[in-house]
Amino acid sequence: MKIKLNIDTQKFTSKPQPFPPSLRNRLCSAASIREVTPEQLIESVKQGLTFTPAAMTGTTGDTWQAQQVICADIDNDTGKKDADGHKIRLAEPLTPEKAREVMAQHGIDPYFMYYSFSNADNWPKFRIVLVLDAPITDPDTANDLIARFTGIFNKAVYHCADTTASDNARLYYGGKADSIIYTSGKTTSTQLLQALPVYEDTTERAETPAEAVKKEWEYKRTPAPQNGLQRPYNELQAQFEADKESFNLAAYVESTTNSRPVKRGRALFFNPCPICGHNDDFQVTGSVYHCHSASGGTGGSIIDYLMNKDDLDMGAACDKFKYEIMGYNREEWRNAYIVERNGIQPAEIGRNRQTDVPDGQSAQDAQPAQPLGLLTLERAIAILEAVDDHYLEMPHFKTFCDMVKLKTHDTIVIAADTGAGKSSLALNFLHELQDRYPALYVNLEMDEATILQRLVAIHTGIELDEIEGYKHDERTRSKVNAALQEITQRKEIRLIADVYDLAEIEKQIQAATAGRTEPTIVFVDTGLLVTTANKSASRYERFTHISEELRRISRLNNIIMFVLLQQNREGKKDEKKEPANSSLKESGSWENDATKIMFLWWNDKTQSKELAITKNRSGKTGSIKLNYSPRTQTYSEVKDIAINALQRKR
Repeated sequence: MKIKLNIDTQKFTSKPQPFPPSLRNRLCSAASIREVTPEQLIESVKQGLTFTPAAMTGTTGDTWQAQQVICADIDNDTGKKDADGHKIRLAEPLTPEKAREVMAQHGIDPYFMYYSFSNADNWPKFRIVLVLDAPITDPDTANDLIARFTGIFNKAVYHCADTTASDNARLYYGGKADSIIYTSGKTTSTQLLQALPVYEDTTERAETPAEAVKKEWEYKRTPAPQNGLQRPYNELQAQFEADKESFNLAAYVESTTNSRPVKRGRALFFNPCPICGHNDDFQVTGSVYHCHSASGGTGGSIIDYLMNKDDLDMGAACDKFKYEIMGYNREEWRNAYIVERNGIQPAEIGRNRQTDVPDGQSAQDAQPAQPLGLLTLERAIAILEAVDDHYLEMPHFKTFCDMVKLKTHDTIVIAADTGAGKSSLALNFLHELQDRYPALYVNLEMDEATILQRLVAIHTGIELDEIEGYKHDERTRSKVNAALQEITQRKEIRLIADVYDLAEIEKQIQAATAGRTEPTIVFVDTGLLVTTANKSASRYERFTHISEELRRISRLNNIIMFVLLQQNREGKKDEKKEPANSSLKESGSWENDATKIMFLWWNDKTQSKELAITKNRSGKTGSIKLNYSPRTQTYSEVKDIAINALQRKR
């Protein structure tokens, strides 16, 4: 008997902290689907390999193909955290022995059970794995069976099983070599699971929803600044993020709609759904909601809820949350924004009034303050003198440089489909610039060896297949070592892999630019895998925060930043159509934050790979034809340039 599911290739001996974003992208792909026997799955678990019970071709539930494995994740925590942010253990946790007794009452004998990495003697944590006698081909049926199976444990010991296991896109870490608790080698019938009762959590809540909302809002309301004090914008923004993450969304929904909740596990289900109007479609878990409408579900934080429920754009939803719901002081936020945007001190706001008198002077002695932003001849000349008119040059990309005009503090987005060659193009740019400028290359998908192999291929013209024989062929080793000597003798280059945290990336950039007068060239590949501190933010909010922060880092440091992005699905509906900035909308606010945007794509009309420059604050837009050799990873310009329709109109 063989089953299909996704199994990763990377082994873990403990639970990775923080979660590596590249793991999900690598695991949840068609390339990771394996057809194995249940015994081979057990061996994979013992080797510490991560798996998904279903066969998946992508990272979301809609890429689910089929499923023949059902898992229950026994965490034995209360769902709450202590003052230090640690989960709280159940007073009487479910043991593996007790779990087998619970299953035996329903005629279930699991194929195997294993301890998770977090298991401890006083805090049992384990997983129960069923292998079905036949695969399930309907995702709703799979979710129903998982919920029923998980429910029998939560009914026996309240909250012992993780209810998020009902997500059909869920992944599970393996264990250690000695982690297997029990094996039976027996399959389970689908009909047996369908006969299990539906578990509903009827535990009474500690406070009524109306009381919770009133308490939440009164606690979170921000008083107006006293004695003229003005908090900085980043402090206000941090409070906004914290309030959004801890917001009692369930209480807000119940107090502002006709929907009423029923608790199932950790989630509250509301009927009817306040967004689509259907029953059994809307759930809230903590500060996050999900609407599972057949016409296209939504989900996220209170901001996403307001956008979808009240048909608001992002800015209006944030304003409603800040000023109407939370009661923030609008004037304080406005002043803080002015300070952040214009780089002035809080005391300078409104200093154009003649009544503003510095300490130690009388009103008669004081001269009228200069109106803020007043354009005098001297100031106008100083502004123009300070303009950076030094543009970067690349000998093999002369047309590109003439059109784009790269300069310090630029944030350049290069977007393309997966596998289109955007990383190779970035490494070609790095190779061209590294003889004059130091460089920092942050790659969140490839390891250092892969990056270095590609860089050597670009530098020497040696094919990648030959470079991969570095350890076994003395002639290749000699050529590669000579190339490495040339590369390392140029300007400093830093290759960084597996650094995902936005704050850590900023630290690396500051370290690379410290004490330098020339700009540093920074590459972030790929920007959509960067992680932030706010774990409850929606996909759009997270990407918007990343784009805003990377743009801020570009402005504040002596760098030129290239950010590589994967083009979203909306932008790939019509592959023959010329790319447009609107295809980045799912990826946050890059359309606004980037100084330059370009797309690497294959143009069917010209039968060539092109770099389409669709936004450029300091130069032209248009398309440049490129030659590309995958074997050596090298790019070069084609002499005839195809200027797109937008440029011709201009």
